[in-house]
Amino acid sequence: MTYILYLLLIVFILLYSGIILEYAVRTYLGLPHRIQSYTNPLIFLDSLSNSMITVICFWSMSALTLFRQWKHTNDHIITLEYQFLESEVNKLKGQVSPIFLSKALKKASSLTNQDAKKAAEILMQIGKILRYQLYDCDQEKVFLNSEITFIKNFLILNDLISDQHFEYQIEVSGNTSNILIPPLLLIVLPQHILNNNTVTALNISIETVNNKLEFNCYYSEDFTISNEDKIEVVNKLNKLYPDLYNLTTQSGKLELQLDLR
Repeated sequence: MTYILYLLLIVFILLYSGIILEYAVRTYLGLPHRIQSYTNPLIFLDSLSNSMITVICFWSMSALTLFRQWKHTNDHIITLEYQFLESEVNKLKGQVSPIFLSKALKKASSLTNQDAKKAAEILMQIGKILRYQLYDCDQEKVFLNSEITFIKNFLILNDLISDQHFEYQIEVSGNTSNILIPPLLLIVLPQHILNNNTVTALNISIETVNNKLEFNCYYSEDFTISNEDKIEVVNKLNKLYPDLYNLTTQSGKLELQLDLR
């Protein structure tokens, strides 16, 4: 729009400059004037019609340059959007709570003298979790089996460091060995549930049918995942699987249906 406005202004100035120059030259040389009255409004209409022709000529010459500039700018914007989306996904990859890992390390430290065997088990589970995050999660996608194993290690560690009795169970059905998913996609759900200290039992059901994944969590009936935590999960799913998932939460139950096409 700025370019068009400047173009019209320049063409208008050029045409009127031509009329003024013609008047000055003919007056200086004593030649008869082509235009009888330079203040006649019809001159404006005549100049306007000539302006349109000049505008078309200018536009024809500059259209290719403008198109190249627009395409370059558009490609740059698309690249920035992709880089931003990629950085957001990479940030979301590593969201196993540092608070949880810190709590596990403090628990292992406190048990060093009291129960060295349990402290070693805690450190071993931390090692498995960190190994998965540092190496497996470096890939764009991982096998569903690896993600399930990681969830099991996470729950084992949570049981080891929990101050109260914690029960968990994972049921897996369907073919999970050949299915690929983004790393740490599913751990976000049980992690948010376990952030609530009142949850003492967690049952997870994972089923795959025809490239569709159903991930269900059953936990204490008096607890519902907060809207803030739900928004975080939804944001991650929107970035990775827009319009290909269905997430429902209610008291004591969380269900995720995911199309892995």
